[in-house]
Amino acid sequence: MGLINGESFENPYGVDVSNTYISLGDNEIHIRKEDGKWYLEANYNVWHSKEVRFADKPAYDGGGIRIELTDDNVGSNVFTLVYTEIKKTYTVTTDDL
Repeated sequence: MGLINGESFENPYGVDVSNTYISLGDNEIHIRKEDGKWYLEANYNVWHSKEVRFADKPAYDGGGIRIELTDDNVGSNVFTLVYTEIKKTYTVTTDDL
């Protein structure tokens, strides 16, 4: 599962590319308790394209998300929570299942 980013993305070489691929890749999702609250944390990567990601090429970039788990979202699918949070940064995306 991943996201196709419809926005322009400047790669590390200063070139704007479109339709980059955003995914958790092989990163793990963690649930941690801190100061009496539960958090879901995950890192994601940004590749040139879906094809590049599955050719085991290095990612251009990456980031991390952290979501406080509440009574409203604690029973939700963790992947849905993660990708919904990523979509707050990359707002023009298409789900790639």
